[in-house]
Amino acid sequence: MRLRYRLSISLAITLTLSLALTTFLALSSSGKNATTAHDAHRNGAERTAQQRGTLPVNITKMSGMDHNMHDKMSGPGLDQLLRSNGFVSDALTSSMDRLTNSVNTPLNASRPAQIVDITVAPGATLAFSPAQIAINVGDTVRWTFADVGHNVVSGTFNGSACVANNLFCSPSDSNCAVTSSSPQGATYSHTFTQAGTFQYFCSPHCFNAMFGTIIVNAVTVQHAVHADFDGDHKTDASVFRPANGTWYILQSSNNGFRADAFGTGGDLPAPADYDGDGKVDVSVFRPSTGTFYTLLSTNGSLRVTPFGQAGDVPEPGDYDNDGKADVAVWRSSNGGWYRLNSSNGAFVAQAWGASTDKPALGDFDGDSKTDFAVFRPSDGTWYILQSSNNGFRGVQFGGSGDTPAAADFDGDSKADLAVFRPANGTWYILQSSNNGFRADPFGQNGDRPAPGDYDGDNKADVAVWRPADGTFYILGSTSGFRATPWGANGDVPAPSAFIP
Repeated sequence: MRLRYRLSISLAITLTLSLALTTFLALSSSGKNATTAHDAHRNGAERTAQQRGTLPVNITKMSGMDHNMHDKMSGPGLDQLLRSNGFVSDALTSSMDRLTNSVNTPLNASRPAQIVDITVAPGATLAFSPAQIAINVGDTVRWTFADVGHNVVSGTFNGSACVANNLFCSPSDSNCAVTSSSPQGATYSHTFTQAGTFQYFCSPHCFNAMFGTIIVNAVTVQHAVHADFDGDHKTDASVFRPANGTWYILQSSNNGFRADAFGTGGDLPAPADYDGDGKVDVSVFRPSTGTFYTLLSTNGSLRVTPFGQAGDVPEPGDYDNDGKADVAVWRSSNGGWYRLNSSNGAFVAQAWGASTDKPALGDFDGDSKTDFAVFRPSDGTWYILQSSNNGFRGVQFGGSGDTPAAADFDGDSKADLAVFRPANGTWYILQSSNNGFRADPFGQNGDRPAPGDYDGDNKADVAVWRPADGTFYILGSTSGFRATPWGANGDVPAPSAFIP
């Protein structure tokens, strides 16, 4: 497999490519193409009110683009353009098989744990400084004794006495009821592993109101938006091209263009945020060797993870809620899910599904953990194993010819059951927030469903990618309709990577 250095090309910085892309994009707003695009946008806006009904919508002519230029930018001509401007050369290519595994310690999804200092009796005062602090679960508080004759005891003042509650105390979290004073210059540290409000006092000076308070906040794990490669909380128009093993990414943050040569023809795209930095990493699963290859966005290093076997389907997700995607596969031969937790390296195997089922990624119960779920075409039923309580759900929603496309369309932090029906180009969505039913005519037979949050409003947008013209058609829940030509026939759209 060829591995070229990443090309992160900003339109604002790279003049040559900027002119090329500007010319390319300008074609959509000139002459006949501009009229077509305008009419498509207008018609799309007029249809928005009808999208909740059952009227058929044909969006075959929505692109409004010069397909010759489109082919130049998304087909083989793109590689030639990059080479002619010096962005790619054969000298920069190499075989992935010769690369070594250079796994670095990934960053946490939240900020790293911190040590927060408190001074005991600064300047011979009867006080803790600061007297109140706010920290996160996992942080450590370190008390430094600036004077003699003091201690730190967890507990409260009940109006007549200070009462220890044995949660923590200097110098060693033991014998809190009889804690002795610490010498000047001594330190005492305690790591808080649970959220809550913790009060403490100095027992020799309880009646001098020498009290302190520590507020420990629960850490909310932030997950990267689906197919968000630049970390701006918006899904990027992006494709993987098996023909040359290259990812083509249009970054929504700055319209910057990236071409990442990473993969080979037999690989399956497996983009996810494996290092917890809020950006989706370019990644592929190689069935022939049962190996995940990942280009970490934190430092550009290569991670090689042997996991799985031929015939498996990559299904990475944050199953353990540590803010990092876990390597995972679904095995149709036995209906088994296999994953490797990133938090502790634990291996988990779960039988869930049958050989004819289709795996469905999503957090269906809102606990920030990916659930095991499948869609059964034979009876149009979703079978979900909820991670919050190991509860089982079976919901009939869809038909035998439908494509499962679960996503959080209503913004309640739970994946909604959804299917795209190629026969009539309609999305059917069951909203988890209120059990409301939606039927959105958007797409046509041959389109690939590509839901994602393209407008950054925390709701998944109905979207399709059309192989026939290599275009993303998006119905933004806030921004409305838009068409983004990106890719060529034969590509795999990254937002569709885990939609069977």
